Amino acid sequence: MELRQSNLKAKQYLQILALQWKPDDDGADGNTTVLEDLLPHPNLKHLDIEGYGGLSFPVWMTVNMVSSLPYLVQINLDNCRKCKHLPWFGQLPFLEYLQLSNLSSLEYIHDNSTVESSSSSHPSSSLRGTGAFFPSLQELSLHTLPLLKEWCREVVVIAN
Repeated sequence: MELRQSNLKAKQYLQILALQWKPDDDGADGNTTVLEDLLPHPNLKHLDIEGYGGLSFPVWMTVNMVSSLPYLVQINLDNCRKCKHLPWFGQLPFLEYLQLSNLSSLEYIHDNSTVESSSSSHPSSSLRGTGAFFPSLQELSLHTLPLLKEWCREVVVIAN
């Protein structure tokens, strides 16, 4: 309840959000609920999550991060030990730095985008409208991801 009252979404001048969990905190469901309640304002530029013990990330990070946090410039995820799947970061237009480290259970990073196209256009031209893969990325840092199997981008084009 206290977290909801913090109302981070209303804090338009908040630019950096650093969240840290204790290593001995094994309440995975509680971690997910806490993170879900900490939806920041869309103006956030730097997100740092360390020690998160949830099995998945909250809706605001997974469903449409581009609209939830469109101005993110830096993301650091460290020691999120139980998470097997990561949200897609590749279409964040201003993301310059992405650091993923010590994600001991991470297996997949997926983008399952759906794009509408007009039936008269050529299929390859409709894919150009999906946005570039990491359009502003300057630095990608990957450390200790022992189970990572696949980083996949799958775009499904639906004709109108």
